[in-house]
Amino acid sequence: MTLALARIEQVGKPENGGTVMFNPASLKVSVTNKVQSDEAGGGGKANPKQSPQPSTAKLDTELIFDTTEDGTDVRARSGPITGLSIVPKSEKVEAPKIVMFTWGRFSFQGIIESVSTTYDFWSSEGVPLRATVQLSLTSLDGIGSRRPADKDKVQITFGIASPNGQKATEVATKAGNPSASRKVAADNGLESMRMGNVGAGAS
Repeated sequence: MTLALARIEQVGKPENGGTVMFNPASLKVSVTNKVQSDEAGGGGKANPKQSPQPSTAKLDTELIFDTTEDGTDVRARSGPITGLSIVPKSEKVEAPKIVMFTWGRFSFQGIIESVSTTYDFWSSEGVPLRATVQLSLTSLDGIGSRRPADKDKVQITFGIASPNGQKATEVATKAGNPSASRKVAADNGLESMRMGNVGAGAS
C-alpha cells in the first residue's frame, strides 16, 4: 500500500505548493461562532444569544522538514508551502491565495492565516537542515474540511479470499462502499454480485 502524503497547493494553480516530507502527527479543526453580546441586546432569558455571522472553521497543524541526510538547504522543501502565505506588495488590494490542504480523503480549503517556521538544526557551514512549520488555515465558507469529489470511489484490492470465496456484496460492504458491489462482481468475472468466489484464482 502506498503511503499518502499530505499536500498544500493553490486552488486553480496546483503547480504552486508542495508535498510534505513527513505527514503531520495530528490535525486540529475548530469551528467558531460569533455570538451577539449582551451589550448588543442578546443574552437575556427572553432574548437568547444569537450568531449574526457565519461560522468560521480553522485548521492548525505542524509540519516537519528534514534534509540532514543529503545536506541540502531545507528551505527548498519547506519554501513552496510557506510561500503560499505571502501576499505581494501592490498598489491595489490583493486577496490572499486560496489554498487546499489534502491528506488522503481529508481536505481543507481556505487561506493561510499564519505560518511560523523554526529552524532547529544547522550544518557546520550554516545551512539550515531541519525546519518545523506551524501552519494555520482559515476557511472562507465556514465549512473548511470536506471530502474530495471522488468520495464514493473505493479502491478494492483482490487476491486473498476465504476458503469458500466471498460474495461481491460482502467484499464491497467490508470495504466501506456497498454500492461498489456491481463493479466488484464485474472485475472478478462474476455474473451476479451475489455470487461467491471473489478473489478465487487470483495470484
